[in-house]
Amino acid sequence: MVIAKEGLFFIKIIQVKRPGNEGSIFKFEYNPEHHYFKNQLVKGAFEYLPGKIIVLTDKNKSIRFFNRES
Repeated sequence: MVIAKEGLFFIKIIQVKRPGNEGSIFKFEYNPEHHYFKNQLVKGAFEYLPGKIIVLTDKNKSIRFFNRES
């Protein structure tokens, strides 16, 4: 979960192993379908149960309950 000036979005982090002993690299995948509260300043977010998130936005200084189904 990433909180930004542009909303709340989720990224997938993938570990890619390099051949030999070169270690690993990480790829970050962004899916626009998992971008919520677009063009809103999200000040905070808390996942209190899997997929259940409380979000604090600057718009109307509101607290919103958000259900993200995986």
